[in-house]
Amino acid sequence: MPIPIPKSILNFIDETPLTSILDWLKAFLTFYIKPKKFYDNFYKQETKDQVKQGLLYIIIFVLFFWLVSGFSKLDNLKVIVIVFLLSLPVSLIQYLVARILKVPPVKGIHCFSFVFISYLLYQIPVLFLSWLFLTNEDYTLLLWSNVVAVYSFFFIIFFFWHILELPAKRIFFAYLLMVLFLNIGLLFVVFFRVPGNDSNDSSDSIIAELNHYLEQVKDYPGAPYTRIITYQRGIGDYDSLTFKKNDSIFHYDKYGIDVYKKLARTNVLKLDSILKIVHFKKNKAALQSLRRYYFLMSGYFDYHPCDSCLIQSATYIDTVRKLIIKKTNKYIVDSAYLKSYYDFRKQAEVLTKGAEIADIPKEIPALIFFPDILLFNWFGKTPININTQFMNTVN
Repeated sequence: MPIPIPKSILNFIDETPLTSILDWLKAFLTFYIKPKKFYDNFYKQETKDQVKQGLLYIIIFVLFFWLVSGFSKLDNLKVIVIVFLLSLPVSLIQYLVARILKVPPVKGIHCFSFVFISYLLYQIPVLFLSWLFLTNEDYTLLLWSNVVAVYSFFFIIFFFWHILELPAKRIFFAYLLMVLFLNIGLLFVVFFRVPGNDSNDSSDSIIAELNHYLEQVKDYPGAPYTRIITYQRGIGDYDSLTFKKNDSIFHYDKYGIDVYKKLARTNVLKLDSILKIVHFKKNKAALQSLRRYYFLMSGYFDYHPCDSCLIQSATYIDTVRKLIIKKTNKYIVDSAYLKSYYDFRKQAEVLTKGAEIADIPKEIPALIFFPDILLFNWFGKTPININTQFMNTVN
């Protein structure tokens, strides 16, 4: 079934000469290479041609979104509205600064189209790199996406004053005013933000998916460390188990072992279900390692530990009756059972490290908001963590 073309687009095509459309498409590339030339040519046009050129870029932006995201028609309209709403506060601040600097209104009003078009066009490479990142699961691509996003942030805030070709002192003064008003704006946002809407989760989609599924996996803190088999006269043999989390040791008796075995078997079934629906390949590989670990540990107590795993033995004898009252053998948990656990840990740590490096550029804009940081410490770094029960250091 053919997709109907909106009437507004048909009218745009009918009323706009092909040569103009081709020129604007060439200018699209000029924006990324020579932005000053792009805006000089843009503002030399009549207002109606500026609107048409902006509409062309909106169409390109929407088509790009549709290609990489498959959004519905309604979602595409929402994207444009969101772009406009995000650009409006900065536009208003720039217009205020332009009025303070006594920039002629006819030129000062250009800030609205400058911010909107700049944000719109820079979002294309940002979103394209983000899409490549989600497709290839390579954090280098996310790093470059964030680099472009941060560059666009500074470009939008500061480059407009160079387009106006103001004297150097006035440009510097414009910089200071922009920083001042942005900080005031941030204070306003912090002061009036809705309680309960705060979120510390700045994770990317891969980390977020992994954490989401790990929340469904229940376990004791740390990793299995030692297994203790005890013989006690009149009672018989029984097991106990220790887990190590950082420098802390947690001891579980026979009842705790029974609970752990049930947890391990339940986790195997849960992970079997999760592995059928997990989206990202790296998450699937990590969760497969975790699944193997629980599968092995669910049957660990059905077999006697290996002789080479024995690290301590103690025997208590009734010297009068010359009978063994109690005997304990402590075994280190065989590394074969824990290999998959450490494989999971390593895979999760690689993801975490990649995400942390990719997020480094996002910290740079905080330099502009340094006064607010001193007041609220609100722009502190949010750590990226895999679900903590699996990421504790085991020595």
